[in-house]
Amino acid sequence: MSTKIIHAISGPRNISTALMYSFSSRPNCLVIDEPFYGMYLKNNNVAHPGRENILSQMPINYDGVISKLEKLITKSPDEIYIKNMSHHIVELNLDWFNKASYIFWIRHPKKVINSFAKIIDDITLKDIGYEDQFNIWNRIKNTNASKIIVDTDDLLNDPETILKLICNTLGITWYSQMLSWEKGPKPFDGVWASYWYANAHQTSGFKKIDTKIKRSESHQKLIEQSLPYYNTLFDKRLKPI
Repeated sequence: MSTKIIHAISGPRNISTALMYSFSSRPNCLVIDEPFYGMYLKNNNVAHPGRENILSQMPINYDGVISKLEKLITKSPDEIYIKNMSHHIVELNLDWFNKASYIFWIRHPKKVINSFAKIIDDITLKDIGYEDQFNIWNRIKNTNASKIIVDTDDLLNDPETILKLICNTLGITWYSQMLSWEKGPKPFDGVWASYWYANAHQTSGFKKIDTKIKRSESHQKLIEQSLPYYNTLFDKRLKPI
């Protein structure tokens, strides 16, 4: 039996790390944390925490990343779950991913921006990935690949029901283990985990998150810029039954 590849496309601060931990709880499911992050930093002048450390430890070109992914597949796990940020891959050739199933994780912009601003205050539309998610969706929506859009608030409201629905839609077995994981850092965390995953490391399951902060005028404008992309994807989401 060939390895099933599940390609997750998210923006930041969208419980994407918790979702990676959830899939890591599946039997013989290998998870990969943002394999194109180093390449993204190399090609873009963005001052992310730990930038130099990330660049020194990751492949920084397309062929290098794909080579690493192919080597992981040779280990023959039943499934590979690849967590990616949409802005890391929007400009890339996606042919390698044709054999994947896609999950687009979305979350309302005000919640994403509230959370992102706790780490980086000077936020751009590119940083949060909505336009890029929208563009990637348009590139693959008419392909034969299995593809779904899931709003993470739907999942947080009823994790078991939504995860069962996701598994059924993607044609994979539901496992109740997906509802929990061990607290703390994971061996498959990216090297940036110490900067971004502090909250995720305190969790052992899905829970609603309070991200209320005082938004600046620029943040409010960014929410308004993001909403058309988010709303379009939201209307196409996998709906709770």
